Amino acid sequence: MARALIGKAPLPELVDQAVRRLEDSLIEASQGTVGDLAEIAVNSWEGIGIQSSYRPWRNASAHFIRLVGPIQHMLASVESLGRLLEAVERSQAEALIDRDYSEQGRIKLMNYHQTKGREADTVIHLFRPDDYFGNEKEPYEETSRLLNVAISRGKQQVVIILPSSPHPLVEPFLALKDYQAK
Repeated sequence: MARALIGKAPLPELVDQAVRRLEDSLIEASQGTVGDLAEIAVNSWEGIGIQSSYRPWRNASAHFIRLVGPIQHMLASVESLGRLLEAVERSQAEALIDRDYSEQGRIKLMNYHQTKGREADTVIHLFRPDDYFGNEKEPYEETSRLLNVAISRGKQQVVIILPSSPHPLVEPFLALKDYQAK
């Protein structure tokens, strides 16, 4: 299938027919609004007949509809699709820094891999029993360096929340229970 999608092999007949129907629907709707085109696009997953990975498609579709919202009633044109492309590009840039799509406040939510170069007055680290820290074995040299960067991001306060049985990497924090530095 991957080879077919890059033009190195033919698509399976059922998929090829579904893609052609989708193409025809988009061409027909191109005289309508941006919202009309977006509706076809978000429903295309089922229309093509792909049964797996529906949840990520649904989540991406919901985000796409939010991006389309401000221009959904505009007629499909080079200008309106250019505005949509700009919104998609902004959203991609924001996703690289883990910005919430509806974020307006001062709270930033990110995992510890995304903290390098950032600071906040207060940083809260929540560790769960099933957190995955890679395949590195003790003494966790590389992962410890990354964890050190993450816990040093708080300018005024760092809060670490641990489960009763944490991963061995963060287990030493249990010894700091109720530690309060001023």
